[in-house]
Amino acid sequence: MTSENLLQEFQLLANAPGGVARLREMIRGLAIRGQLVGHVNEHVEPQSISSGVEEERKSLTELGWLRASKKERMTTVISSPEWLPAHWAMMALGDVTISVTDGDHLPPPKAANGVPFLVISNVRWGGINFDGCRTVAPDYFAKLDWIRKPIEGDLLYTLVGSFGIPVLVGRVEPFCVQRHIGIIKPSKATDVAYLACALASSSVLQEVSAMATGTAQKTVPLSGLRQLAIPLPPLAEQKRIVEKVDELMTLCDQLEAQQLERERRFPVLSRTCHARLAEAPTPANLNRIFDEAGSVSPDDFRRTILKLAVRGRLVPQMTDEQPAAELLVEIAHSISAENAKRQGVQLPPIAESELEYEVPNDWVWARFRDVAIIASNLVAPSEFLDLPHLAPDNIEKGNGVLLPCATVRDDKVTSSNHRFFAGQIVYSKIRPNLSKVVVVDFDGLCSADMYPINVLIDASYLQRYMLSESFLVQAVKTDTRIAMPKINQKELNAIAVPVPPLAEQRRIVAKVDELMALVDQLEAKQQERDKLVEAFAKAFVASFATA
Repeated sequence: MTSENLLQEFQLLANAPGGVARLREMIRGLAIRGQLVGHVNEHVEPQSISSGVEEERKSLTELGWLRASKKERMTTVISSPEWLPAHWAMMALGDVTISVTDGDHLPPPKAANGVPFLVISNVRWGGINFDGCRTVAPDYFAKLDWIRKPIEGDLLYTLVGSFGIPVLVGRVEPFCVQRHIGIIKPSKATDVAYLACALASSSVLQEVSAMATGTAQKTVPLSGLRQLAIPLPPLAEQKRIVEKVDELMTLCDQLEAQQLERERRFPVLSRTCHARLAEAPTPANLNRIFDEAGSVSPDDFRRTILKLAVRGRLVPQMTDEQPAAELLVEIAHSISAENAKRQGVQLPPIAESELEYEVPNDWVWARFRDVAIIASNLVAPSEFLDLPHLAPDNIEKGNGVLLPCATVRDDKVTSSNHRFFAGQIVYSKIRPNLSKVVVVDFDGLCSADMYPINVLIDASYLQRYMLSESFLVQAVKTDTRIAMPKINQKELNAIAVPVPPLAEQRRIVAKVDELMALVDQLEAKQQERDKLVEAFAKAFVASFATA
């Protein structure tokens, strides 16, 4: 595997979810299987390694840095897997290091401006964070055994909770750690950066996960960590592996930076795409934008389609159609005395400050109460047990899709519900920010948390407007309830609605449906492509891991 190979394959892998992370995983997997660099003319002799480590421990014991008991180790016999290169050996971590221990088990006394004391949250992927860490008295630190004092060239390893994170120590100044952090002191037989690479690999992490104990918070026992099998190449090869890993990880950093830059520029790309759609809201143009832009948000396009629709920019205006102002006059004359009573008190005319945007000449702004009647109709559910029962959970948020619903009997409804009828809009007044609104084509009962609505213009047009951002902004702006936001009838009736001529309303609905269906198809293709790319990425990484 070379940098050039990685660059070539990244174009396929980068689009997969977590593409760079998979590359890093693959690099580590190749490294500890001997597939990243060529071999050297050396062989690892486990007994020789063990003897060398014991000699190091003996010297450190004589210097007073290790206690005598720490030098009494037995070489652990580990069988070699088939994939292990013939000149490598599988050896226990405890047999190739000076010591594998953790921080002091006694709670240290706190001290201001003392020696830094790291806890588990200070050790994360990417390094050690000393910012704001606790400190302990210098005399406490002085009494710690040498093996419990991390120094430059040691390896920290998280043991509890987010376990399995190895971090190289590059700090020269003294510090100590709590018992939840392991301290690994390498021997001369190992390159500490190679050990870090091995411990960070997914295969070794799986072994660590298998030995972790506990339920609420998993803990890696030191005894198990010392017995952990590490694939060990000759020292010279370890160093060359580390060099290659560093080279490829630097490349991954660059690729990751490119991805972040693309994400930073995405809003600009998105605005450009939506502007292009606004200029020509046609299926052909929408299809072209998806193809050219690559990863664009289908939900953003759905919002843009609705935004164009309710601004009169989705379909052309026809001069021979009845103006909306005349339509509203006819609606006002047709409202029965009973329905007029339902409407309640008169509302003031719409002020210019309430208008979010200008509408075409033949359109008019009206109050919600001028184009719809909230048809509250509470009934006893026991009289309608076999009718469908509709609750807010039966409507998908933000898109008006009706989900399957059960009968009143099956849902065991006991409290009063609203009676609704085919052709009405049913709107959830609870949490209006979820935009749960649907046009029903059947009779039934709906939760008291919903409004059945008689529509005096085209019901599908009003429903599309109620799904738009313009309606949503008005629906939530007056609500101050935090625990359970809702919109009452007065607030709903006061919302400003842009009303086109009736024929144009129907043309808008047809165009919205056409474009939404296309977005659904393009999104399905996008998801299928992402699945294929992710499957390829997994297969690609797995092929190298098992080669």
